[in-house]
Amino acid sequence: MEKRVTIAIIVPCAIVLLLVILLLVAYSMLRNVDKKYQARIHKEVNGSAKLQNEFLKDGRAREYLLAITGSNIDNNEVLGLMMEILGADASGLIEELDKHKQAELDYDKHKDLHGTGSLQRCTNWIAYNTLKKHKMLCNTNILVKVAAKIFRNFPICIINRQISFFNRSSPKCQRNVFIAVSRNNAHKIYQLHVDDAKKTLEVEDKLSVTVKEDENLAVAYGLISVLRASST
Repeated sequence: MEKRVTIAIIVPCAIVLLLVILLLVAYSMLRNVDKKYQARIHKEVNGSAKLQNEFLKDGRAREYLLAITGSNIDNNEVLGLMMEILGADASGLIEELDKHKQAELDYDKHKDLHGTGSLQRCTNWIAYNTLKKHKMLCNTNILVKVAAKIFRNFPICIINRQISFFNRSSPKCQRNVFIAVSRNNAHKIYQLHVDDAKKTLEVEDKLSVTVKEDENLAVAYGLISVLRASST
């Protein structure tokens, strides 16, 4: 009887211990992957005068403003990078978008963001399936992928979450517009619903993450380079 009780205690404890060890190993592997990713980004940027001028100012990552509009072409949901501004002060826009959660914005005032009149000029459409192929961690093992779902605040995981956020459906007769901005170590993506027939623009949802100062470049460069690579 005592032997059975001992076994009943030891087996669950051994399983829990094994799971903890696997989790620690997975965390360590994910951290190493992220460190290598950040090191590669810094090497690429620091090794190119063009990229330094584009992404850095006084040694710090530039803030960015991106407008990504959605459309339906041949029954396929696609995205188009309508606007890309590095070094933009988007504090006023962020304040307005945060204030209008689940509310309507001025359609005409923000026409440059949602692409009215410019859709035909946006030729670099991005199919989400193509965008998904550029997600980080695609070629990593199962332990790293599991760890990425638990420990989500590594820069490499944040970029994956941002890419996944773009895969949002819009109501019938409407389209998505995503506004991606950074400000004071905060990286935000707003999902807006646009109804061109009714000329309405509404904030639907938001993804917001805050990173350390030295992680800003990895997140900014990672997101923008993925969008650029997907649209070529």
